[in-house]
Formats: sequence, structure tokens, C-alpha cells
Amino acid sequence: MFKRLIKSAAGRAGYRLLRASPSTCSDLRLGKLLSHHRIDLVLDVGANRGQYGQMIRGLGYEGKIVSFEPLKATHDQLQEAASGDPLWHVADAVALGAEGGTVTMEVAGNVYSSSILKMAPLHSVAAPHSRTVRQEEVRVVRLDEIADRWMGSGDHRTFLKVDVQGYESHVLDGATGILDQVLGLQLELSLGPLYEGQPNWIEMIVPVTSAFTARVWSRGSPRSRRAACSRQTGSSFVNPERHATSPTNAPAEAGRRRGRLQGR
Repeated sequence: MFKRLIKSAAGRAGYRLLRASPSTCSDLRLGKLLSHHRIDLVLDVGANRGQYGQMIRGLGYEGKIVSFEPLKATHDQLQEAASGDPLWHVADAVALGAEGGTVTMEVAGNVYSSSILKMAPLHSVAAPHSRTVRQEEVRVVRLDEIADRWMGSGDHRTFLKVDVQGYESHVLDGATGILDQVLGLQLELSLGPLYEGQPNWIEMIVPVTSAFTARVWSRGSPRSRRAACSRQTGSSFVNPERHATSPTNAPAEAGRRRGRLQGR
């Protein structure tokens, strides 16, 4: 009863109370990052049913969200989650990658572990509920070929979140044309082989920090529901130089960054 009264009072005052835990502390650091850098556009790649969008709204983020989810049934749920929010846009049901075309996605029993990559034994044994239950054909596009409809001329302070179950490097390869306009980046990194052909966290961080002139802002605690999930962690990077780059030097700087990413 007392807890409900406190939560209700906090809500009326415009605050949201969260139970202290490693995950909520990581979420709060993300909220601080978005606020500190005055982010006004979040590209939510790997949105699933909209959990990330709902989370950052709960943290106080009031800017535009664009969410991407390729699986049809899950995309329908995502649209429902975003339907009452005029600043939350849901892109067409497409996957993002390095090249356009169609691919077969491995749909997991828990849905959120679905991936274009096949699941590695470590993952499926440790988390049986995440095993592949069916396959679904999806269309793939490059992010830098469709992002201008939301990013426009590059005036937004953009934050790119990528959580696509081992396919993050392919998404980044398909975003090289817009990375010079991205102020912040959040990646789900693997500490162990959860998907076949997935780069490990070192293979991901080295080119990102080189090309992005970024620094680690926060490292989320590894998830601990099951052994497989404890092998993933989220990392956020920021590029304070993004808005410090002069118009004269911006094209050259963008070219250097794209070149470093493509040279991985």
C-alpha cells in the first residue's frame, strides 16, 4: 500500500521510480547519455515488440524514435506499441544489412533471440526456449539508403541502437553512408559464440572505436537469466566531435570514418 502511494505521488510529479538493479542502473546511464547529448532522434534497430522504445520513454526521452523489425507478427505488435505515440515511427518490416535482397531468418521460440544467423550450440543448449522453431523470409535493405526520410539533411542529434542477435556488423556495414551524422551508438556485444559467424566483442569494438572516434560511455552489466544470456553485454559509444566538425571539414572526416569501417 505504501509503495503504491509513493509511486503514485512520484508519477503525478512527473517521476518514475525504478527498483535498483544492475539493469536499471545501466538504463539510467543510457537515459543520462540521451539527455546530456540532447539526442532528438533514436534509430531503434532490432526493435522486437517495442521494449526499447518503451524503456527510453520511461527514462524521459521525448524525441523521435524510428523502430525497425523484420518479422511480420512481431512488427504488428511493434506498431501497436507505438500507435499512441506521434513521435514514434515504425519503418516497414525489413531487416537491415550490408546488401539489399532477401534472407531467411531463424525465428526463435522466445522471438527476441531470432536472427539471420544460425544459433550456435552454446546458446540453444543453455537457453532451450530460444531454439529455432521456424523460418521466415524477410527483405533486407541498407540503412544508409532509407535513413534520409527520418534524418533529413543531418541536423538531428542521432543515436543509433543496434541489437540484432549477432548481425550487428552487417548493419554497420550498411550504415557507412550515415555514420558521420550519428552522435551516439549502442551495440549488443557478444562475450561468447551465441550465433554462427558472429564477431566477438573485441572484433566489434576495435573498428567502431577507430572509425567512430568514440569512447565507451557505459558498459551494461551482462544479463544473467541463463548462462547463454550472461555472454552478452550492451555498450554505448558517443562521438562528441560529431557536432564540432566544421562544415568545411565534414565531408573529408566522413570519408575517413567510412573508409576505416569498410577496411575492417
